[in-house]
Parts: sequence; structure tokens; C-alpha cells
Amino acid sequence: MDRRRFVPATEGLEVRTMLATTGSSFSLLGSGTTTQTLPITFAQKELRIQKMPTNLRALQPDRFLPPITINQIQLGLNEIISQTKNTPPNARVLTNYNLAMRNIVHNTSLSAANVLMLNHMFSSVLISIDTPNPGLTNVVSGVNQLVSQVDTASISPTFLATNDNAYILQLATVLGPQMPAPRAPTITKGTGHQVNKRVAITPLYAPVYTGSYVYRTTIQMVNVATGAVIGTAIVRKNGEYALHITTPLAVGKYHLAVRAVDEVGHVGHASRVFGLQVVPPKKHGA
Repeated sequence: MDRRRFVPATEGLEVRTMLATTGSSFSLLGSGTTTQTLPITFAQKELRIQKMPTNLRALQPDRFLPPITINQIQLGLNEIISQTKNTPPNARVLTNYNLAMRNIVHNTSLSAANVLMLNHMFSSVLISIDTPNPGLTNVVSGVNQLVSQVDTASISPTFLATNDNAYILQLATVLGPQMPAPRAPTITKGTGHQVNKRVAITPLYAPVYTGSYVYRTTIQMVNVATGAVIGTAIVRKNGEYALHITTPLAVGKYHLAVRAVDEVGHVGHASRVFGLQVVPPKKHGA
């Protein structure tokens, strides 16, 4: 008997998993664990895209994957990296997507109406998170070709089509969001005094801040009032960085924030705003 079922995915989508008669199973992206590490940097996201054909073949090792179709999907996925809303897909759209999948999964064959429904619901989810073009068009068109021209001609059309559709959709929803905001850094003891988590005081015009984020990411410190970048740092292998303010600060109060920038210039969300007060240095003998 063909034992297959849906496994709820952590991002709100449902990914099909084939269950062997022994009870063992394999899972696709996000479908097997709630501790799945989500990609943050461009390199991490690009690696997920490169692994897509391997994950598709996990469903059927000897399956045919047309290079032109796969390349179009991968191109589209690259084009939407860090370009969508950070909020989850619309709840109603997700519900409709999952209901459509449940209605299709029990069919032994895949009808033209089934293919149209899969394509419509796939694009609806991506549109709900403001996926931009040309990435949106390339991904939707490529997946539709994979489902309508390749999966329908296989010996397991429904199984492959629903899995391919759900897997690539879930992949797109984790590649699209901008990098998350770093935590606010703290001023080093040698260059200032951290009064509390939100405020620091320094007598120096160029103090140093330390914090943590993903390895090799660039961290920018921004003067919130002007939008100017006043210092940058590269996150070291241990996940920590030391950011030297390179734009001299005059005596006064400043509202600052830090944000991450990936290898190709995608800017992530800014941290919460934190304050810095620059005070006059103490005079010797005073």
C-alpha cells in the first residue's frame, strides 16, 4: 500500500513525506524539525538554492530534472533573496493552499485542473509576502513547468507534484526575508561606561562597541537622526565583532542603531535604538 501523508512544516506550509513500510521517513526543508536553522546570510541562502536539485531527487533518485527548468527556478530564487516582507504569508492564503493540497493528494493522477490549482495557490502565497519580479515570475513559471510537464509524465505524478510545489514554496519563503536585526551592542569598558542596556556614556569622540551576529556579516552603526553610517565591522569566526566608530562625534547625545549587510549589499533590519552621550573629557588636575 502506498503510505504517504502530510507533515506540517514550521513555516505554516505542509510538505509531503513518503513513509516507508518500515515506518522510517525522510523530510524536506522545514518539514521534519522545529529546530531547522534558517539561512540568514547570502551565502547560506545561496547554498540552499544550490542544494535544491539534490533535495528534489530525494523523492525519487532517478527522476529527470530538466536543466533549463531547474535553472529558471534557481534564478528566480536568487532574485528574491532578502527581497520579501519579513512577516509570514497571509494566514487565509496559507489555509487555502493547504486545503487545496489535501484535496489533490489522494488523487492517483494529476489533472489539468489540479495543475492549475497548484500553480495558482503557489503564486498566491508568494504574492502575499510581496515577492518582487522578475523573481516571482521566474519561480512561478519554472515550478509550473516542472509540475505540468515533468511530474505529470512520471509514474508518481501526484506525489512528485505536491512535494515539489510545497518544497520550493517553503524554500522561497525562507530565502525572501531580510536579515534579522542584530541585538544592540555594548560599549567597551576601555572606551566608555554602559549605564544600562539602552544608554552608554563616553568621553571619547570615537568609542568602540562590541556585539555578536553571523560570521562574515558586515555590521554597520547608523546615526538614526541623519541616517549616516558612522562605523563598520566584520563579524569574526567566533560570532563576535568590535566596531570602531570612525566618524568623530562631538559632545552631545546620539541615537544609534546597528544593522547587518550581507556579501552582496542586502541590508537587514536595524536593531532597537540605543543612546550614546559624549561628554567632555576630564581635564588633568581638575
